[in-house]
Amino acid sequence: MARQHRSTEGRLHGASSQWLVATALFLCLACVLVASVGHVGAERAAGGVSAAPDPSVEAESVSNASGVVVELYPDPVRNGDTGEYILLSLPHAGNWSVSDDESPVRLRNHSGRVLVTPEPGSLGDHVDADTVVVEGSISLANTGETVVLRRDGEAVHRVRYGETVEGERYRPAIDEWRPRGLDPRPPIATGAANATVFLLPDSPQVPLSTLRDATDRILLAGYTFTSERVADALVAAASRGVDVRVLVEAEPVNGATAGQARVLDRLAAAGVDVRVVGVGADRFNYHHPKYAVADGRALVLSENWKPAGVGGASSRGWGVRVENGTTAEELAALFRADADAADTTAWETFRRNRQFESAPGANGSYPTNYPRNGSRRRT
Repeated sequence: MARQHRSTEGRLHGASSQWLVATALFLCLACVLVASVGHVGAERAAGGVSAAPDPSVEAESVSNASGVVVELYPDPVRNGDTGEYILLSLPHAGNWSVSDDESPVRLRNHSGRVLVTPEPGSLGDHVDADTVVVEGSISLANTGETVVLRRDGEAVHRVRYGETVEGERYRPAIDEWRPRGLDPRPPIATGAANATVFLLPDSPQVPLSTLRDATDRILLAGYTFTSERVADALVAAASRGVDVRVLVEAEPVNGATAGQARVLDRLAAAGVDVRVVGVGADRFNYHHPKYAVADGRALVLSENWKPAGVGGASSRGWGVRVENGTTAEELAALFRADADAADTTAWETFRRNRQFESAPGANGSYPTNYPRNGSRRRT
């Protein structure tokens, strides 16, 4: 399914608002952490492994007499819809059956989370250990149909879905299609914290020193990565035994540049675990965060990991370093979820047989003449 590209970069206007924005960021981060994503990703592109049911999906509560259809996955990205399934919650063993508009699949002596699929081998090793996989002859229509769960021949839950969304699953309890692996979580209160608020390009030493001082781990996530100064810090950290991992977007607008490819190649050669997000059926349009976890510190930025931002050139931005531990752990959990998702792959695998175009480096310069309508474009 083609990705929908959209504009990704914004700028802060007006010097008088700079500290106001930075302070607001600190207050927000002291109270909540942006919602993370589920631990199971989307499917790989055609020819890869179909995504398995998300283990973070909780079955709705059921009584002793009834079961529910928890999730339907009728339209996988893989050719032939390989990997489609019905996920059920059954309160106890009994004379259960489930059917689409064709023959029923018998589920005697099964209880708990039960997944019915015609291709159990397509699910890989992502199935929750508490989920029972049952091979059954189902063929869910992409144009919509009715799925019925029965006990002793009587319908206990009937689900009707309409036109499918390729690569997304249907959740009857909320009547919503969601990308594979994406289960929004509520904001998390992290409590009081010591924080350092800074502006860019005024204080690039804050994020750089945070990375250089790490002794245990660095988890760095971004949209793009072209800063040699940041790369130097990560290579040095890896050489002294720090666990260094990097996540970037697989397909930024206009594609990854040859400059970024060289930087990521260098990191991978130095032993850094580099992965790209957005391969196959995506959980979201872009992987667009800019944060890092360095030991027990959390670093959140407005700017990409590029020379014009954290590199100390001339893009205006801001950042905050939080040192209460809880924020770092929540961001680390988010990082692990994205790194382990099925739409994430190793940089070495992704870049194989790919060509990357050269692009002029950001230098912070702007045009001196603007169109009459007042709009302006970056040079």
